[in-house]
Amino acid sequence: MDSNVLILRFRDPEETINTISSHISIINELGAVRWGWWKKDSETLTQQEAHFFHNYDLSYVYLINRDLNKLYKATLSRICDTTPSETQLQQVPDYYRESIHKIHMWFVFTKIEQLDDYSSDYDNLFAEAGNPTYLICNNNSPSPQNNRTSSRKNLVKNKLLVLSDLHFGEDFEFCLDNELHQPGQTNDTLTRTLYRDLQELKIQNDIGLLVITGDFTTKGNWSHTQKLNIIAELHNLCSKLGLQKENIIAVPGNHDILRKNESDTESDKSLIYNNVNKLSDNQFEMDFRLFVHQLNGREWDENLSYNDYYHIKNHNVDLDITILNSCKIVPYKGMSEYGCVGIEGIDTIRQLKDEVASNVQRIVFLHHHLLPVYDIEAVDRKPSLSIDSLKILKNALAKNIKVAIHGHQHMFSMAKYNLFDRGREWKERNITVIANGSTSVNKNRRINAERNSYSILSIHSDRIDILVRELMHSECSGVTLLTHTI
Repeated sequence: MDSNVLILRFRDPEETINTISSHISIINELGAVRWGWWKKDSETLTQQEAHFFHNYDLSYVYLINRDLNKLYKATLSRICDTTPSETQLQQVPDYYRESIHKIHMWFVFTKIEQLDDYSSDYDNLFAEAGNPTYLICNNNSPSPQNNRTSSRKNLVKNKLLVLSDLHFGEDFEFCLDNELHQPGQTNDTLTRTLYRDLQELKIQNDIGLLVITGDFTTKGNWSHTQKLNIIAELHNLCSKLGLQKENIIAVPGNHDILRKNESDTESDKSLIYNNVNKLSDNQFEMDFRLFVHQLNGREWDENLSYNDYYHIKNHNVDLDITILNSCKIVPYKGMSEYGCVGIEGIDTIRQLKDEVASNVQRIVFLHHHLLPVYDIEAVDRKPSLSIDSLKILKNALAKNIKVAIHGHQHMFSMAKYNLFDRGREWKERNITVIANGSTSVNKNRRINAERNSYSILSIHSDRIDILVRELMHSECSGVTLLTHTI
């Protein structure tokens, strides 16, 4: 492993764009190319790192594509942070010339060559660091195994309240607290309805965590008023349940992080422009990141895919929760609204320890589907699946994750996915996949006779009990859809 070398991570923004070939062709024509560093807004250079870039003295950098497991060595002429002139702009590939104002730094390369061996050491360092766009590799870089952390937060109560697809705004089924006593109001608030049903079950004092699997808002509406309404409602619910805001787990949904505007077409040029515009700074995630910081205190610049570790004291059980952001940019035409956790999501699952004690339970939460729920899966409209669902399931099974829960298509279902490892004995492993329906989307957005619902997971050292309830929009008690033990 080279010492004090810079490694820049990249990916092809769209299936027809080959990043390396686009840059090499300019080298062949002009003798040099400008490689723009698409640094994320959530990445902040330390003073030491800024000094490293300013005084970089090696004649090369490495370029890594973790999606394709390819590593390149690029001969470096210079590093600059000034906007290219009209003449210098010809050294920039045309597919991102319109986004040069988003480029943090330029690297002028005179040669790019692929290395024969893909370094798993570099790949592991990127995985452990959360898949940043850059890595400064030196002899003090910690090994991935040594850098793992599994410090546990303490919980007293062993029940998780799991809500999905709230859709505050135009698609919200309930009323807000300040609308409750308006003339002609026939709806109740979400908090009052949920709490009333939990009281009926006599478990209102037993909730340890509140998990929402995405679509807090509708159509990316993060106006100041909308954000305050969502936070007020969920904080009010937590107050009734005796929860601190830190006990809210927020998973992003496709209405929370808009990867494509409704007006955009799926033409090659439109998709390339959209993906480049989004990937060049990840600004499209910012509204959700800032919302989560206000909602539960999680820092805005932390990864949206991550692991949380808990110890439930009164039940002698450890709980590992994996949160996956399934709203990553999809590079394929016609599939921009499919779910995708990307390499960051897979890294997150793989960071779980291989050895699992007998009292550990593991659950993964995301927004998009892992298995179909429709008789005929839509391809060009209302897609539900994650394009990397099989990779998610295989890696989850490898880490002994027992349950996967998601939202998205407002239809409840539960299925068990079995995987047989090839070999003499064809060892079987399985995971229960729950499509959690929608807790509060209005009837115009629900399928057929589906009603609003929520789930309760009771965590024990030897099992997970699942209770699914339909919500009634009246003083009537809810209805139990399902009880099951895993």
